[in-house]
Amino acid sequence: MVNFLKKITEANFLPGKKTRGNNHYVYSSIFNSLMDKLIPIITGEKEVTVEKLKFEETDDVTASGGAAFITKRSGIITTETMTTSAGSAYNFRIYLRDINDNVISIPDSAMCILSIENYSGTGLPIVHSIDPQTNRFAVDIQNIAASAALNSTVKLQYFIINV
Repeated sequence: MVNFLKKITEANFLPGKKTRGNNHYVYSSIFNSLMDKLIPIITGEKEVTVEKLKFEETDDVTASGGAAFITKRSGIITTETMTTSAGSAYNFRIYLRDINDNVISIPDSAMCILSIENYSGTGLPIVHSIDPQTNRFAVDIQNIAASAALNSTVKLQYFIINV
């Protein structure tokens, strides 16, 4: 990840396959422009080094009653034990809380990125949708298995940015 976050200054292309026609080339000017926009969003600073991109605090929360309450911009959410049948979805909500434990509104420009870190049960969970609403993110985890039901918890990595 650290190498990905370094800006390209003297290269014409990112490293990758050297054959044309495989969409592996990315012009450094496009990559640098993207990083110029993302780095201040992630860090809240104008002058950024790779070291400043490390997050010192993360949340590690467990969903309960179909809701997870977070206070940090990144971390881990562990779902409740799911019993979602094949083809069905498990729904839960992510609420943001301030330092005084009050639920706060989600800005219109906020975006939540979720990925499955760990699942060891039967079935096959995927993050199907993340819907930003006034005071929460509504999340659907779909079981795409043909016949097996979900029967365990899912650990999700999350990251919230304000774009």
